[in-house]
Amino acid sequence: MLHERDKPQQTRSKKRVEATLQAAKKVLAESGYASMTLQAVCQEADVKPTSIYRYWPNQAALLTSLLEVFEEEMAALILGHAENGDSSDWRHSLRQLIGDITDYCEANLWVYAGRTALSDNSVFMQMHKQTFALFAQHISRLFDAMGMVDDAKKLHAAQTYTLIMDAYMGAVSRDSGNREAIRQIQGTFMEVICAFVAPYFEATSS
Repeated sequence: MLHERDKPQQTRSKKRVEATLQAAKKVLAESGYASMTLQAVCQEADVKPTSIYRYWPNQAALLTSLLEVFEEEMAALILGHAENGDSSDWRHSLRQLIGDITDYCEANLWVYAGRTALSDNSVFMQMHKQTFALFAQHISRLFDAMGMVDDAKKLHAAQTYTLIMDAYMGAVSRDSGNREAIRQIQGTFMEVICAFVAPYFEATSS
């Protein structure tokens, strides 16, 4: 995790940090978290380990920074839909969101391995819960933009939707790269999501 005081100020340091993060993504995607050691990442990035210790003293800190990247980029994606989505057709909006999330994950394969690391490691479980809560807040704002009114029900719907999407990401990760299989998984999960969310919107419009 890069605190404000630790963020690099010099151009050379910024480039080194960015190179390290990109290398971490590559190693994580290709070999998994167990292989994402600082030594392996530094070798991939062609940087000296001593030059990044102030930013990432260990492997867990590096994964934490990657999680922050994921949270920021996914938040921008979800909130972009909240600002620009079509409130008159919530099914279409959710279908677009699922498609965009799928495209993001397929372009950032490290996300799948990172998700597995968070789920399998007890040290990261609290971090995983915090990410869940954060995404539920973003989804709640999306539902608000789509016309869901009841705040209590909206939050419950957002929390459950987030759990469904986490299961969706797990299912897609097993067939990553197979567009036909992913298309079928998208269709199945859209049915599940619509069946779950529909009563909330129907209650709003009644």
